[in-house]
Amino acid sequence: MIASDMHLKMGAAGLEPQPGVLKWVDRRTGVVSPLYPSRDAAAGRPDWGDPSCPGEIGAVLLPHGIHLSKRGDGIWQLLVVNHGGRESVEFFELGARKGKWSARWRGCVVAPASSHLNDVAALPGGGFLVSTMHMGANEETRSAAVKAAKGENTGFLWRWTPGSGISRQAGSDAPMPNGVQVDAAGRYAYVNTASKGGDVRKLDLASGQVVGTVAVPNPDNGSWTADGRLLVAGVAAGPKPMHCFKDPGAPCPAPSEVYAIDVETMQAERIFAHSGAPINAATVAVQAGDDLLVGSCFGDTIVTVRNAFKRPKPS
Repeated sequence: MIASDMHLKMGAAGLEPQPGVLKWVDRRTGVVSPLYPSRDAAAGRPDWGDPSCPGEIGAVLLPHGIHLSKRGDGIWQLLVVNHGGRESVEFFELGARKGKWSARWRGCVVAPASSHLNDVAALPGGGFLVSTMHMGANEETRSAAVKAAKGENTGFLWRWTPGSGISRQAGSDAPMPNGVQVDAAGRYAYVNTASKGGDVRKLDLASGQVVGTVAVPNPDNGSWTADGRLLVAGVAAGPKPMHCFKDPGAPCPAPSEVYAIDVETMQAERIFAHSGAPINAATVAVQAGDDLLVGSCFGDTIVTVRNAFKRPKPS
């Protein structure tokens, strides 16, 4: 499992970023190792992103949303939203030797000025979609959240295509767009928003039309299940998590939920709910075999819900 270790703290100017790490978690042994930056990382080669990329990100990396996919030649690609030193999407190549994984930097795409990126998803052909929750300075984040709660659009998706550069994805304007996923064919994007309590939108990328919506409380990030459903984690109704940044070491009271969405019908089923230790304010959930893994933007814990996807044996 790959974990994005984003470091933020509350300072006089609001949330202040600190350098972070991409980590490899061996679920069999429980060992957590740095993936990047790492002494084992090979020297970068900037040939996957934009030719104007300033150079390898290195130790200033501050990772946020990530997306793992295979490129057309079968090589594993990890896309990483970065806030350290530049607002960008970084490209990494993953490789394994004798059971040990490593990451090699392969390029970047720098976002247009004043973008506040969040999550990224690869597109067929080497491109990607990346959400920008709003445009403007950091102090505008609070006003954007207020607008989003009323259903007002604050952000959208940037779309980057090799050879064509970056542009706004038609039809993607939304209230604080957060997590984004794309189906295998690259036909639809699924965008998590903060509109009036939260929803997930199905966007036809060719026409720019939203063709389906389902209400989900405060949806954060999404991932795909083995049977093709969209897993969405978020904070349930109750205490809000923003004040938890003031004291990251203290328990965060925000309760967690995970929903599985049938993307054909856009119907959501709640498959996990929890309040209290060891996990609070869930921000991501992924399937691992029969298990459900749940992570948060607070603390250092990943929770495993055993056999959450195990089908009962026929009687």
